[in-house]
Amino acid sequence: DCGRQCTAAVVEPLKDPTDIQIAYKRAVQADARNADILRQLETFALEYDKFGREIRIGACVNCNAGGEQCAMCQMRLAFKTEFEEIPLGTAGRCLTLDEMAKMLLTAPKPKLNYTPKQKVDNSF
Repeated sequence: DCGRQCTAAVVEPLKDPTDIQIAYKRAVQADARNADILRQLETFALEYDKFGREIRIGACVNCNAGGEQCAMCQMRLAFKTEFEEIPLGTAGRCLTLDEMAKMLLTAPKPKLNYTPKQKVDNSF
């Protein structure tokens, strides 16, 4: 079963350390699990040592400069109250997308204001 649950990326090598840092930040900010994958590559080993799984400093590097938010920031804004109540992962680490999804799906739901329709007797 070679190739199952496997990700491969073929890219031109980056020479500028700033480009490497930005690429690492974008990947980790999109999903913290990417840090675990990238740290296995020699190119990103120093970035992992520097930042680890935590990329929370400053503006989001994935959001568009034109003001359009990335999917992660849109999700954090849409579920702001839920994210405030969700605890961080083990030892305060950032949650992965899978962990966030599980937490959001199992979070307490708001009470619904539901009034059942009254049945109308239409018999003659």
